[in-house]
Amino acid sequence: MPRTYRKNIVRTLKSSRGRFLSIFSIVTLGVGFLAGLNASPLDMKESMEQYMDDANFYDLRVVSSMGLSDGDVEALQSVEGVRSVQPGYSADLLVNAGDDILVTRLLSLPPDGEDTVNRLFLEEGRLPQKSGECVIEANASLMGSGCTVGTQLTVSADNEDLDTTLACTEYTVVGVVHNANYCSFEREPASVGNGTVNLVMYLRPEDFAYETYTEIYLTVDGAREADSMEDAYDAVVAPIQDKVEALEPARAQARYDEIRSEAQAEIDDAWAEYYDAEAEAQQELADAAQELADGRQELADGEQEYLDGEQEYADGAAELADNEALVNDGAAQLQDGRQQLLDAQAEYEDGVAQLADGERLLADGYAQLEAAQKQYDDGVKQYEDGVAQFEAGKQQYEAGLAQYEAGKKEYDDGLAQYQAGEEQYAQLAQLNQAYNGVQAGIRLILASGQAATEEEARALFSDETIAQLEQMQQLAALYDAKTAAYDAWQEALRQAGQEDGEEDETPPVEGKTLPAGDEETPAAEGETQPAGDEETPLAEGETQPAGDEETLSETKAGEAVLATAQADAAARAGHEQPAPATLEPAALPQAGNPPQAPDETQTPEGEPDPDTPQEPETPQPPTEEEIAALEAAYRNADMVWRLALQAAAAQMGMQLDIENPMMVAMAEKFIVPLIDEARPGIAQLDQLKLLNTAQKGVEAGVAAMIESGAAANEAEAIALFN
Repeated sequence: MPRTYRKNIVRTLKSSRGRFLSIFSIVTLGVGFLAGLNASPLDMKESMEQYMDDANFYDLRVVSSMGLSDGDVEALQSVEGVRSVQPGYSADLLVNAGDDILVTRLLSLPPDGEDTVNRLFLEEGRLPQKSGECVIEANASLMGSGCTVGTQLTVSADNEDLDTTLACTEYTVVGVVHNANYCSFEREPASVGNGTVNLVMYLRPEDFAYETYTEIYLTVDGAREADSMEDAYDAVVAPIQDKVEALEPARAQARYDEIRSEAQAEIDDAWAEYYDAEAEAQQELADAAQELADGRQELADGEQEYLDGEQEYADGAAELADNEALVNDGAAQLQDGRQQLLDAQAEYEDGVAQLADGERLLADGYAQLEAAQKQYDDGVKQYEDGVAQFEAGKQQYEAGLAQYEAGKKEYDDGLAQYQAGEEQYAQLAQLNQAYNGVQAGIRLILASGQAATEEEARALFSDETIAQLEQMQQLAALYDAKTAAYDAWQEALRQAGQEDGEEDETPPVEGKTLPAGDEETPAAEGETQPAGDEETPLAEGETQPAGDEETLSETKAGEAVLATAQADAAARAGHEQPAPATLEPAALPQAGNPPQAPDETQTPEGEPDPDTPQEPETPQPPTEEEIAALEAAYRNADMVWRLALQAAAAQMGMQLDIENPMMVAMAEKFIVPLIDEARPGIAQLDQLKLLNTAQKGVEAGVAAMIESGAAANEAEAIALFN
C-alpha cells in the first residue's frame, strides 16, 4: 500500500473520528444482536427439551370414547418398543370457587416412581395425601382463577352424571404444581361452560368414580435420547405409533364385546326381575281381590251387628226406664211407711190405753215396712241389672262400629287403588296421543319425500337439527335484512340518478356483497390485514370492535338497524306494485329508525284535508342526507352480517377476517346456499319443534315405565299405551 494512501486514510479517520466511532459501534452492536438471535433459538430448544426430559413427558396418548380397560393397558405394555404405560383419568366439570364458577379440567395424580410419565414439579405446599385434597396448576393464577393454597373448591351439582364421575365433590387446595403438559399460557378448550379451561386440578385416582380409564400415556424406547424438535424423534416414535394403532380394531372389538356382555347380563337380570315381579304382582292382585271381597262381607256383617246392637241398646234403655220407675215407687212407699211409723209412735205416746191397739198397728207398720224394703231392694237389683245390660249393649255396639270402620277402610283402600289405575290410564292415553302424533309426523315426512327412512325422518326433528335450523333462521334474517337495506339504498340512488339524468351505479357482484367503500382497502398480495383490537368505522360517531370478542353478542349493537331493514323488507314484499314506484322523501327511513306506516284515519296537523281536492304534488328525489342515512343503514346491516358470518365460520373451525372482502365473498358463496337449502326446514321449524317435544315426552314416559318396572324394554313400554 503506498505511503501516501495510508496517510490519506489516517488523515480521514482523524478528521471524522466521531463518525468512525459511531459506525464502528453500530456494526459491533449489530454483530452482537445477530449472534444473540442466532443462539437464542438453540438455547430455547435445549431448555424446552431438558424440561420435557425431566418431566418424562409422554410420547403417545391413547384415548377412547368407550373407555380404556386393564386389558388395553396390558395390550399396550406388550407392544415391542414401548418403554412405559401409565393409565389415568380426566374430566371437564364446573367448579365453585367462592362466588365464581370456573371451567375446570380434573386430572388424576401420576404415581410416584422413576418411570412416572408427566411428572409434577411441586412449587408450593404439598401433594394430596387423602381423598378430598387436590393440587392446582401454577398457571391458574395467571388465568384469573384466584385460587391459592387453602382454597375450598366444590364441584357444582349442575354437572351431568356427577355421581358416575367423582366419588367426592368437595376439595381443599394443598399445593401448587407445574406440569410439562401445561407450559403455555394459552387456555385449552373445554366441553362444558364457556368452552375455555380456567383451572387445572389434580386429584387422587380414588376420587374418580369411573369404571374405566379415560386415557393412557406411553413413552417409547429411545425417544427420550432423541431431540423432540428434530425428524429423528419422529422416526423413533412413528413405528411404535403404527403398532399401537394396529391394536385398535382388536381392542375396540374386545371392548365392544365386554360392554355388550355386561349389558346383556343386566338385561337378563332385568328380565328375571321383571318375571319375578310380574308373578308377585299377579299374586298380590289376587290376594288384594280376595281381601276386598272378604272386607265387603265383613262390612256387611259389621253393619248387621251394628243394627242388632242398636236394637239391644234401645231395649236396655227401655228396661232401665221401667226399673227406675219401680225404684221411685219403692222409695215413695218407704217414705209412707216411715210416716206411718211416726204416727203410730205418736199414738203410742198419747195413751197407754190404746197400747194394745198401738202394738197391733205397730206390728202392721213393721210388716208394711219390710214389704216396702223388699220392694226397694228388688228395684235396686233390677236397676243394676238394667245398667249391666246397657253396658253389654254398648260394648256390642262399639265392637260392631269397629268392624264397620275396618271394612270401610278396606273399601277406601280398594277405591284409592281404582282411582290410581284411572290416573295411570289417563297418563297412558296422553302417551298414546303423543306417540301417535310422532308417528303421524314421521309418515307425513316420508310421504312428502323429505326422508327415505324412519331414522332419517326422526333426525329431521332431533335436537341437533332444531339447533341448526334455528341458527340458519338467524343467519337468514340477518342476510335478508342486509339485502333489504342494500335494495333501499340502491333504489334511492336510482331515483336520484333518474332525476339528475345520471346513470345508476354498477350493481354488486353475486350475493349483493359490496366492499365497504373507500373505508376499506384490500390487503396487498402476500399480506394479511390484522383483525386485532382495532376499531372498524361503521357510521359517523360509531365504532365497532373487530377483535376476538364474542361476535354473537356484538350483533345486538345493530338491533335497531336490523329492525329498520326487516320492516323495510316486509313493506317492500307486501306492497310491491307491478310498475316501478317513485320513492318519495317522506318514505325514506332514517338511519336507526324503522319506517312508519301512514295512519289513514287521521290527518296530520298542518296538512290539508284529504277530502278537499288538491293539486298533485311532484315527487321529489331523495336528498343527500337521506341517501347517506340509507347507506349508513346498509353499512351497519352489512357489518352485522359479516360478524354473523365470522361467528358461523368460527363454529366450523375456520377463521374469517371480516375486513377482507374476498374472504367475505367466499364465505357468502358457501353460507348463502346453505341458508337457501335450509329455508324449507325453517318454514317448518314450529312443526318440527312440536314433533321434538312430543318425542321427548314419549321417551320420558317410556323411561319412567322401565324405571318403575312396568315394562322391561322400550317395545313393551310402547305396547302398554299404543
